[in-house]
Amino acid sequence: MPVEGISLNSKDYFSGSKRDHLLGVLGGVILCIGFMLSVLSAGKAGFTISFRLGQGNAMIAAIWGIVAWKEFHNAPPGTFKFLFFMFACYIPGLILIVLSRNV
Repeated sequence: MPVEGISLNSKDYFSGSKRDHLLGVLGGVILCIGFMLSVLSAGKAGFTISFRLGQGNAMIAAIWGIVAWKEFHNAPPGTFKFLFFMFACYIPGLILIVLSRNV
């Protein structure tokens, strides 16, 4: 049961345009390439560090959401302070993970 709106059947799910499906396939290809490179780099960097560096995708997604898709365009005042705080904590955390390999 949907949280909002009407129920869909499986035919509705597959009725998107060819462009939408191709974008979904392209996204899957990019995801697979990224995962494959992450697994391959685990041999040099160690699996834990390789996995954690892969978590940088959250920052890429956040940047796309803020800059390209303007998801926070109508956000309440003060939201951007939290976004800045998120970047200010997450990015140094990723850097420290990279540097921990040298310790």
